[in-house]
Amino acid sequence: MDSAQRMLQQQSSYRVWGEELVEGAVYTVYLKKVRYNCFCHTTPEEESDDDVSHLQWETLKLRSIKCGTLERLVESLHTEAGEVDHSYISVFFATYRSFSTPRHVLNLIIDR
Repeated sequence: MDSAQRMLQQQSSYRVWGEELVEGAVYTVYLKKVRYNCFCHTTPEEESDDDVSHLQWETLKLRSIKCGTLERLVESLHTEAGEVDHSYISVFFATYRSFSTPRHVLNLIIDR
């Protein structure tokens, strides 16, 4: 278990679920338990002092790329939803020169 996995295991809302193999990449999959409030009333007229909010839970599936082709590594710089993992970006840009050229990586980023 690497240090990132150990850190996430220490946080009670994250659990390592396993690995997911996708063409050209291997992802570590985490399950994250998310809690949010749901209010009882639906319209302002129904609002009263007796309204109680209910706690609801949702489990989200989070993927973190573990290894893959250069194309998959570049795709993982952001998710389909446009979210960014800043630590992954820092690691990628600090290490990509050991397995690729700046021009090749730049072309892949532009093509996306």
